[in-house]
Amino acid sequence: MATTNTRTDLSIDAEGTVYRNVGGNLVRVSWALLNGSRRYYSGMDGIDTPETDQAVRELIDVWSNQTPEPVKGMGVTFNCGSDRYAYTIIEVLTPKTLVIQEDKIVRDPETDQVKAIRDENGTVKTITFRKNGCWYEQGEKMGRGLTFTVGKRRYEMDPGF
Repeated sequence: MATTNTRTDLSIDAEGTVYRNVGGNLVRVSWALLNGSRRYYSGMDGIDTPETDQAVRELIDVWSNQTPEPVKGMGVTFNCGSDRYAYTIIEVLTPKTLVIQEDKIVRDPETDQVKAIRDENGTVKTITFRKNGCWYEQGEKMGRGLTFTVGKRRYEMDPGF
């Protein structure tokens, strides 16, 4: 678990899922959704007191502000609506300016799982860290919802579209 609140036995993992320790077992109680600089939470199963509710909010705030120091080879996720596209950092120009390249997505025919692998021919973009705490493509205006998450490499396509 990335962050723990021992007062309420709550933990949040690297993906933003909040768990409660119940008799030694971790039970999912919530998950964080990031959209730009706003933090949302949902799925409040088992949240039964205002103190616990506040603890979940605090954990999500701490988790969402944990941006690792960017290094070459680290994963990046492009958040486009409800879809996620995997990228890799190929150059760190400054701590707040990165050159990234889109990864290739391959599906394992046996497990039907998808994974991102490095693609030397993928689309290259430069992203910058802005004052609202989000990463955007260079030249893009803040607040347009097309953000990048540094340190997490995810690929997901919303089947509803």
